[in-house]
Amino acid sequence: MICLLLAGCVLTPEVVGESLSTDGPVSISSVGTEGSATDITATTEYNESAGTESSVTNISATTLVVETGAIEPEPGEYGGPCELAFDYPIEAKAVTPQPDCDGGICLFMWDQEPPGCTDDSDCAAPWATCGGTHCILDQEVVASESRCTQTCDEDADCPVIPGCAQGPACVPVTRLGELCCVKMCACSDHLSVGEWKSLAQECQEPGSCDP
Repeated sequence: MICLLLAGCVLTPEVVGESLSTDGPVSISSVGTEGSATDITATTEYNESAGTESSVTNISATTLVVETGAIEPEPGEYGGPCELAFDYPIEAKAVTPQPDCDGGICLFMWDQEPPGCTDDSDCAAPWATCGGTHCILDQEVVASESRCTQTCDEDADCPVIPGCAQGPACVPVTRLGELCCVKMCACSDHLSVGEWKSLAQECQEPGSCDP
């Protein structure tokens, strides 16, 4: 187009250096999965020469990989695996002091009643052997489900426990040993409400932890 001092010849105004950033959807479906986000940037650059204008548009796209998922606590950390200090088979609930745990306590909770038995053939997994009148848990299950915990005064003192669907509760779990009536963080999934409320009431009685 040639403009010879004509009043009607007008250049269309443009915005210099405008950029646009668009984030694509991030897909997160489960623990340990990966999602992606795409970032697109468009930049317009202008070069001027005698009486002319031109533009070059650069478009770049960057895809980011987003890794999601809960982190399993390390041994010794709150919620991490620990070793109970017992030299006999654990049948259901068990708790011991454990200096290897940050909170000083190793806890195992199990919410299933042991089935009755007359011999080992009556005991299916996760039950391993017959203890005379009822089945005894596979001790490998006990070892894999024992977790470090900590003392508390109320539920709000308890951090989230990995793998605990119903959340943690601050409750006493035993009337035996040095942890008698000590309130600690336990997973609600494995708590019998009636049992721990009864234990809490017993712990209010004078001399409940006397030898």
